[in-house]
Amino acid sequence: MHPIQGTHIAAIFKLATQQLEALRVAPEIQKEYSEILVLREKIKLATELKKARRQPLLGAPRALEEGGRGSKDRTFLI
Repeated sequence: MHPIQGTHIAAIFKLATQQLEALRVAPEIQKEYSEILVLREKIKLATELKKARRQPLLGAPRALEEGGRGSKDRTFLI
């Protein structure tokens, strides 16, 4: 190997190491990101619970919505 090739290889290796270091995330940022992910999951679960609680109310029959009396213009067959 020629000396210039060794220099180029060393320069490429150094550049690659610097790029990897630049991509590394600081521990503080990793911790904050983890906390954000936990909060997002809690919000998602709370939203799903709220929707699940509301679901039975949306599907309630009209008679129940009127206080259990049903329609006022009923006709009875005898």
